[in-house]
Amino acid sequence: MIPALPLARVKQAMEAGDWDRASALLTEHERTVRETIATAPPDARNREAWLGLLHAQRELVEQLSAARNEAGSALQRLRQANRGAAAYKGALG
Repeated sequence: MIPALPLARVKQAMEAGDWDRASALLTEHERTVRETIATAPPDARNREAWLGLLHAQRELVEQLSAARNEAGSALQRLRQANRGAAAYKGALG
């Protein structure tokens, strides 16, 4: 049986900002996929199901990349705001 990607639980953890939980879910999923491939390698009979899992994983990676980019942009804006506040404070005193 092909392991299901715990997509809803990963998204829920991401939305809650619980990155450790999201990471743990993905680590567990990876372990399960590796065990499944080791014991029952993909073949012509289950090709479409494995391709479906791969597609879901790629979509999740895209979402994680977008979240990472958004966090990086927010951090950059915060740094710029802090520099502006420090410059303003320096000008006052």
